[in-house]
Amino acid sequence: MPSYLVTGSSCGLGLGFVTQLLQCEDNIVVATARDTAGASGLQELTKRISDGRLILIDLDVTKPESIAPAVEKTAKALPDGPDHLISNAGISGSGPIKTFDELDTNKLTEEIKFPVV
Repeated sequence: MPSYLVTGSSCGLGLGFVTQLLQCEDNIVVATARDTAGASGLQELTKRISDGRLILIDLDVTKPESIAPAVEKTAKALPDGPDHLISNAGISGSGPIKTFDELDTNKLTEEIKFPVV
């Protein structure tokens, strides 16, 4: 069974990737988000996909202390490691950024500093 690790799965593209990957009943998907319990889209998926192919793991790629527990849980769920990684974690704000002056470069730097688990 092909396995996937998708970071940034709480909404948007990440949730879309997870949803599409689960359409194939052979796929196992580890979906990560800062707060999987509070991610309504992921919680809806767990109600529909109850056969163990969807595994939710909390991960905040900007916090090093979040990475080790996520790696440990992923290794337990996928002992041979994931076959595929979709490194989708990103930042979101209250709306679109219209100028570079509005961009929080510190937040952006923290987000891309730890992009891969």
